[in-house]
Amino acid sequence: DHHKVVQEESKFEYRKQAHFGRNGLDWHCDMVTCTLAHPSTGKIITCSRDGVIKQWCGTTLRHERVLYNLKTWITDANFYRDGARVVVTSVDRQVNIFDASSGGLIQVFQGKKHASQRKETCQRRQLDDTSKFGLKIDFVRQPQTAIDLNTTITQFTNQVGRTIPHHDRTVFDVPVIPLCELSSTPMSQCCLEDGITERSALGLSDGTLQIYPMEADQRGLCEHLCKHALHTATISKLQHSIYLNGLISCSWDGSLKIFNVHKERTTQNFTHSGGAKKSVFSFDWSEQLQLLASCGSERRAYIWNPFLSQPVFKIDGHQQPLVGVAINSEHGQVLTLSIDKCVKVWDVRTFKCLQTVTDATNYHPENTITSMTYDRKRERFITATVYPTAWHLSRVSPHFPAGYHGHHSPVVNA
Repeated sequence: DHHKVVQEESKFEYRKQAHFGRNGLDWHCDMVTCTLAHPSTGKIITCSRDGVIKQWCGTTLRHERVLYNLKTWITDANFYRDGARVVVTSVDRQVNIFDASSGGLIQVFQGKKHASQRKETCQRRQLDDTSKFGLKIDFVRQPQTAIDLNTTITQFTNQVGRTIPHHDRTVFDVPVIPLCELSSTPMSQCCLEDGITERSALGLSDGTLQIYPMEADQRGLCEHLCKHALHTATISKLQHSIYLNGLISCSWDGSLKIFNVHKERTTQNFTHSGGAKKSVFSFDWSEQLQLLASCGSERRAYIWNPFLSQPVFKIDGHQQPLVGVAINSEHGQVLTLSIDKCVKVWDVRTFKCLQTVTDATNYHPENTITSMTYDRKRERFITATVYPTAWHLSRVSPHFPAGYHGHHSPVVNA
């Protein structure tokens, strides 16, 4: 007998997760600037231009709670201590540290040009109408213009602490620690951990890199450990790599660099061959693939070898400038996001487009996707506008031809 043999490799594609019980009152009032997926629990944390930090269920993506309302534009957020802490930076030069499990505020750092400049104190009061933020409480800041010049830093931080009422009505103070010589807005940040100390690297709007310890000294101040003019424009993203022994940074000046913290110098400067430099908005580094992908204000993504200054490949295919990039190391994929709500999936072996995902939903106030992150543990990528959306990686069953026929007798072995 003549037997047909059909072989078809398993195929994977991303599919949008269905939303149940979406409530517009739980959405952000402005576009999301940063999205985090907790490495253990899978819960989603979104930070927005409206200053609100929200937590969403990792399975159903339902809104769970509001962690905090900073009342100012949030620039970046990251997990510290393997997901135990959430560190958030904002345009008012504040660095806020939250507990990832309870959502409680742990520490507040405030950027100061000089230790003797005018300070402000924060008071909290109860408000009735805060439904649009999903809150039952609100914050009011009152500047303190009269300060005794003889007041020490320790006395000052004890006086201007944040008063945080808990659900059981208990009250405690979180002191505000001054960050010395932080005169520009921190637009990006990441954690530097060596097993002994914990430090925070801040990428500022003027292109300066400043590294601070996550605690105050005996005087109640937090002075920088390193200050370096790394870029000439805003540092849009930072990521620490132990394998590369340094900080990877990208900037609006069109440059992508690796900075050695211990030697305080740039060890690698990635350059584009020919043409004018355009802003670099995002990148992603895969230690497993030893691959670096970057994107910016052009319709092309770049693939880099971290030990070569020139790109090894250029990915073309989008119709609009790119705003985000992520690497799926387990399946050898690169995901790119453009401002027209289009996500393309590329194979890192052949650099061919495997799938194009387009979000047809109309969003407000801006009809675009402003944030994307990849959840490696659950094999999905998360996009965010005024609320998060999950796209899961699923296996597609092979389809056999209509005229296919099998054996004429029962199969006894395979």
